[in-house]
Amino acid sequence: KYRTVVKMASTRCRRSSPILAFAVGLLLPLLLLVSATTAQTTFNPSTYDHTFTLAAAGNLKFHWKIDKTANEIHLAIQAHTSGWIGFGLAEPSSGSMPGSDMMVAKVINNQLVVTDHYATSYLAPEQDCNNVSDWKAVRSFQGADATNGGEILTTVEVTRALQAVDTYNDRSILDDGIPHRL
Repeated sequence: KYRTVVKMASTRCRRSSPILAFAVGLLLPLLLLVSATTAQTTFNPSTYDHTFTLAAAGNLKFHWKIDKTANEIHLAIQAHTSGWIGFGLAEPSSGSMPGSDMMVAKVINNQLVVTDHYATSYLAPEQDCNNVSDWKAVRSFQGADATNGGEILTTVEVTRALQAVDTYNDRSILDDGIPHRL
């Protein structure tokens, strides 16, 4: 069964233990309900210009396209999980986790929740509390994957401006047509 109801992280932020939040798979209940933009019931990867499968991570799939008119990236991530999905933009000079800009998405009570995070070390990232979230929830799909023994397949779709609004904790996305590191 697929869902298209969407929630987004609000601009308020309360600090809690990031290790506990990630260990239990909970995200802070800082949510703003947004109506779904379409009544689409299945994921259509052909709407994206690029696809990359990371087989070493259990066939994790990334689909993306750059909208040059809106100056944003449209990103879909598919993973065999009923928990959260994380994605990060690495620190540019080292390509590593410390200094990276991250997004965490989770389907909670049939709602897509997207929160903005950043990492200062190789430990659990912190939620970005600068009252600006560059990541925007679009929709999610979650259901049994008939091609993989009925394992739960979660798909999240998000958008983000190419130019970071919060330049302290967020990274701009270089649009040169080359995936630099996944």
